[in-house]
Amino acid sequence: MHPHPLLLLLPLTHAYSGTLTAYTPSAHSFCGITAHSYDAVVAISPSMMGGAPPPHNAKCGSIIGIYNPATGRKHEAYVVDVCAGCGHEDLQGSQGLFDLVVAGKEAVGGVRGVDWGGGRVGG
Repeated sequence: MHPHPLLLLLPLTHAYSGTLTAYTPSAHSFCGITAHSYDAVVAISPSMMGGAPPPHNAKCGSIIGIYNPATGRKHEAYVVDVCAGCGHEDLQGSQGLFDLVVAGKEAVGGVRGVDWGGGRVGG
């Protein structure tokens, strides 16, 4: 058995798999962290973020690893926001992060089967 690709990136307590879509970060993020489209940042689902507001939400500012098996690309990103329309294991990434992970592949509607985890997200 081969190790899961994410295990080579970060020591994970949990790994997830979902759809990655692109979004434009806002100055009014859930975590109160200002980010730009070129920053490596993500928004996670409300169920993953949990109910604690910042600055008490330990997931705000967490670093997660993201791996796209279709391209073999890995990257780290900071959790800065909530993705209200995301499924439990889905992510929204800044355009810069999305471009790095997708690596020029056609991605209408997002990229399914992107693996991610690490930090204090989910574990």
